[in-house]
Amino acid sequence: MGTYLRWTWIPLLVWLPLACGGHAPKTVGTYRSVQGPGGSLLQVPDPLTGLMPANGAVLDFVAEFVGPEGVVAMPLGTLEYSNLVGDERARWSRLPIVADLQLEELISAKVDFLIGHDWQEPQLKQVLGRAGLGALYLPTVRSFEDLEQSLTWVGKVLDREPRAQELVQQLRALKAQLATQGAPLAERTAMVYSNYGAGGGTSGSGTSYDLMIQLAGLRNAATVAGIEGHVDLDIEGLLSIQPDFLILTGAADGSSTSLDSLKQALGAAPLTAIEKGWVVLLPPNQLTTASHHLVYAAQGLQEQALRLLKL
Repeated sequence: MGTYLRWTWIPLLVWLPLACGGHAPKTVGTYRSVQGPGGSLLQVPDPLTGLMPANGAVLDFVAEFVGPEGVVAMPLGTLEYSNLVGDERARWSRLPIVADLQLEELISAKVDFLIGHDWQEPQLKQVLGRAGLGALYLPTVRSFEDLEQSLTWVGKVLDREPRAQELVQQLRALKAQLATQGAPLAERTAMVYSNYGAGGGTSGSGTSYDLMIQLAGLRNAATVAGIEGHVDLDIEGLLSIQPDFLILTGAADGSSTSLDSLKQALGAAPLTAIEKGWVVLLPPNQLTTASHHLVYAAQGLQEQALRLLKL
């Protein structure tokens, strides 16, 4: 998608409801018109001094372009669901936390633009509209193109388009590398499984898990079985599918409460992936992410699968 930027002065006066019941005018300022998803025009404050990412995956994207000094606040739990680690995580942890995405809290935090996902739009659109605040809603990740477009749109909003193109090229190169290295896995299946103790679930076509498995060079056993989206799947269903590789969450030391719980639930039932030890453990945040870190999760999946096959 080509770049579309138009500098314009927008005389905008928005009345903001305050907790006391009165109103206060939003200051007239300068805005950039940025083309967003579906060709929509986003009015982005210039300079953008009140940015807030609305979830952990968006924070992953934003952190590729700006440091915490470029963000005014984060919703509760955002950092915990992101893939920021170490010193970087510590730096971002100093930002103010907004307990809930309510209008009064956004005003108090001096938010003037928000980046979220399309699944958040119904909740946020009404709230932000009352204050005249703009937002970019990124697509739910179902394809590699969704990741490319998300990086591109965030880069436009933050006026960092060269950096966005650099990141897209890096992801494309990693995708090509995974495709080459994953050739020996082409006939193997893998499946993400979550065990809740009293039941479980998996993900088929049209999901970020499906994309991750494909990028690793494997076939999603759930998709092969005709499963679409995220569904509940009991132990009997898991046993009937019998994926070559089972993908679970685990810690860096190799421990996994998910694996321990699954083994207990299986009892003596024969699940080939468990019997062979073909279990791939990925960090929880990386496995469940809807950001570009999904490609790094695919890389980790591929490396472990090849190692288990001794290839």
